[in-house]
Amino acid sequence: MSKSPLHAAKSDLFNNCVIEAPDGVVLGRCAQKKVQWYLDRDMADLVSENPTTIRLRFEPSGRKGVNDPFNLIGKPNLCVVCGSMENLTRHHVIPHCIVKHMPLEYKCHNSHDVVPLCVACHSLYEDKSYEKKKQLADEAGISVHGHSMEELKKSYRLRSLATAVALHGDKMPPERRVELLEAIKDIHGYEPDMEEIVKLSLMDPKEEVNYIPFGEVVVGRVDDFNEFARGWRQHFLDVMKPKFMIEHWRVDRKFEEDWVPKRFTKTKDA
Repeated sequence: MSKSPLHAAKSDLFNNCVIEAPDGVVLGRCAQKKVQWYLDRDMADLVSENPTTIRLRFEPSGRKGVNDPFNLIGKPNLCVVCGSMENLTRHHVIPHCIVKHMPLEYKCHNSHDVVPLCVACHSLYEDKSYEKKKQLADEAGISVHGHSMEELKKSYRLRSLATAVALHGDKMPPERRVELLEAIKDIHGYEPDMEEIVKLSLMDPKEEVNYIPFGEVVVGRVDDFNEFARGWRQHFLDVMKPKFMIEHWRVDRKFEEDWVPKRFTKTKDA
């Protein structure tokens, strides 16, 4: 199995900056980048630098997070599994390759399921996560890499062969050129002329086949996203047995409970 290398963050993963309503009520936590967004637009005032706290100049569209302890405490900058404070990464409990295809109302309310893991623990869980993805793929009757993956591989192979012939065919040994043309013929169904070979070398393989990413197929089969999330959360707990899980983190938390900083509408007297 191939997977992307994990890169540790060079600074704190979670800034845990505080956002207050105009009357001083704490709404929740957010990243320094979001704080700066409000300050740059004169939409908030800096109240404190330790921790960084801003007070909005505008009444928010809602105060959804004020009674939720998970929204208010912030996230620790340590691995929730082993407690390490070094080589930390963001881990998506529900795999990002699935989340990015979820409807917006779920995709934008997913901060609960982003937790800190050190590189070592993250790598360990990725292997187990792959097994669960493979199970979902088998249930859907597709490859874990997506629908029509074999056809996509053929399309990439065809482009690679065509590129070699188009760019270097006149310089390679005749027997090698014949070998590549035969390979192109096997995939393409017939031996194309040089003009078509050039076109094949420039094609986008994903446009040539009915390719659908794994995550999109999985999302299309989900009836209850809260229950789907619960399954991934329980899997993470069962496999990794985290000893330092974020306080108030829950397996049964619903997406609609999450608080997301939004852009606010300016009031007439602000």
